[in-house]
Amino acid sequence: MDQFVSIVNNLPDNDLSSRGNAYIFPIVFPEQSTSELKGNINDKIIKIVKEFYESETDEKKIANDLILYIYATLSSNTYREYYYEIIYHGLLKGMVRVPLPVEKELYFKLRDLGKELAKAQLLEININLLESTIECEGNINIPVQKIIFSIDENTILFKGYHKQESFKLKNVPSEVYAYSIMGYDVLETYLKYKTYPYINRGLNDVDIKEVIKMIESLVKYMNIIEDIDSVVEGVLATS
Repeated sequence: MDQFVSIVNNLPDNDLSSRGNAYIFPIVFPEQSTSELKGNINDKIIKIVKEFYESETDEKKIANDLILYIYATLSSNTYREYYYEIIYHGLLKGMVRVPLPVEKELYFKLRDLGKELAKAQLLEININLLESTIECEGNINIPVQKIIFSIDENTILFKGYHKQESFKLKNVPSEVYAYSIMGYDVLETYLKYKTYPYINRGLNDVDIKEVIKMIESLVKYMNIIEDIDSVVEGVLATS
């Protein structure tokens, strides 16, 4: 398992909880009596976190910052290793908790990293494709039947229905090939939905730009996780 938490900016699929055994925590929640949207974070927690802010800050912003802090913390490999026995085996007494740091600088570092991580996960991060080292070789305008990964050559080969139909992406970072979530290879699963049986057409320039952006975003996501791990280590040591 390589992902303990995800963030969404729209309504999640009900299967996440009914079949995927996931818990969904919305930032706001409607009151049963009035249907008015109210904050879904306990006022006592908001009051504690508010002490990190020097000036009078809107509680909605504090709540949004806290969500990003929690998202970053739960995404950390260091955090999951720290609570490994409880999270995965339930062998120890106690509960998993999200620690608050003594130093507010650590809190805001994780908030900022959580914001960048969310952008990477949602494919909203700023990626300059002109600076990408990934190159495309061959005619991309083919209906893709099969995709072959070559880790040793750092390439992804896209094959059509005819023997002469193929193109490849070169200089693909090797670390993205093995990245998986719950047993699903992220890149392989993503590219499957670019094949002809799913889109019923050949690929085009927009598709390839989306694929490259996905790869670059995944690399960025993994790098941000490493930065988060180093900060979380400090939080766990002092909380």
